[in-house]
Amino acid sequence: MGHHFVPLKAGLPRSYSDSVFNVLKPEGISRGDFYELHYKVDRHYHGGKAKEDRWRGEALGFQKYGPAGRLWHGSPLPLKARVGGVGASIGGTIHRPDDDERHR
Repeated sequence: MGHHFVPLKAGLPRSYSDSVFNVLKPEGISRGDFYELHYKVDRHYHGGKAKEDRWRGEALGFQKYGPAGRLWHGSPLPLKARVGGVGASIGGTIHRPDDDERHR
């Protein structure tokens, strides 16, 4: 299932809610490492089922990320790329290299 950057209960359309821009599922990560990551980035996730037992991140010494860590580590890579691309585009429209030539 993965970690939903914007929670399902926010009521966004499923087409966005379950898209690569909203679901964190790092490629090549083990289930255990994903559970640890999910614990760290989700304020409301505290543990889960492991075989016949339950585990709690706090009992394992995991620590939750703060707001900046949740934003960075909890956002899917395609979302980071899209936001970064938009930021770069905006930056390019604000400052054009030919502006430097006109002010010399």
